[in-house]
Amino acid sequence: MPLIFSDKQSGDVENTSHETEDQSGRRVTVKISREAIEDYGLDACRDKASDKFDAGDIETGGWVQVRTTDF
Repeated sequence: MPLIFSDKQSGDVENTSHETEDQSGRRVTVKISREAIEDYGLDACRDKASDKFDAGDIETGGWVQVRTTDF
């Protein structure tokens, strides 16, 4: 099931953090490297985050990280 992305995001030099929800309404933070966004686009990175979440590829603390190496 895809994650539902809100408009809330913040960032630093290396990553942007996006507030999302899963299908049950549980909040999930997604961190996407700026390099991944530049190389693959935000939509592809969001799709990758949903794929990783569905596969259970979740970091300690319950968040999902997307990097260029994920593609």
